[in-house]
Amino acid sequence: FTIPPSRLREPPPFTQGRADYNNNSRNHCPFCLWSLHLDENPGDRASDCGGQMEPISAEPDPKKGFIITHKCTKCGAIRRNKAAAEAKIQPDNMSKLIKLTAKQR
Repeated sequence: FTIPPSRLREPPPFTQGRADYNNNSRNHCPFCLWSLHLDENPGDRASDCGGQMEPISAEPDPKKGFIITHKCTKCGAIRRNKAAAEAKIQPDNMSKLIKLTAKQR
């Protein structure tokens, strides 16, 4: 992922060769579930790291749906984020969420 410096304070666009996606409420790609390490706290864009965040696990939450845990491939930071599996437009890849849930065990 590459983000121009002028857009670092905006939600990142995710390009996977299949579609461009930019949604203010999602911090990850709906296809591969990877993210970027831009925040220290949700939405603040305060991180100087900019590393790629690998989805390492997911867990179901009765109120929030799935929670994805990401690990930064650059600095090792761990962050948890709500999945968008129920989104009406471009929902998260359910098969990848289920595979990540299986990693939890």
